[in-house]
Amino acid sequence: MMSIDSVDLDASPSEQPLEPREASLYRAIVARINFLASDRSDVQFASKECSRRMSNPREMDWSVVKRIGRYLAGRPRAVTWFHWQDLPGGFSIYSDSNWAGCKDTRKSTSGACLG
Repeated sequence: MMSIDSVDLDASPSEQPLEPREASLYRAIVARINFLASDRSDVQFASKECSRRMSNPREMDWSVVKRIGRYLAGRPRAVTWFHWQDLPGGFSIYSDSNWAGCKDTRKSTSGACLG
């Protein structure tokens, strides 16, 4: 149980950290979302963003997990079709990096595409 000294009374309710039991449940659910994300490209970005908050989840982060759950309940299946293609004649590689792309952590976010 949290003491009154450990709670920031000036923070908005969405910025309050989760109770230890709720934080443990948050981590368990996000781990399952992360497992699903390997096959479900539609939740990969959301999984990554939730995973970033696993060390210190807040009430706001819990609402994001619930939103992902509602999304998955409405779309229980995702199908990815790979059609037959001829062998490529060469490779085209594109990359992009965004230095300090995350406004919260100021860490780089990168992307690449092999075609």
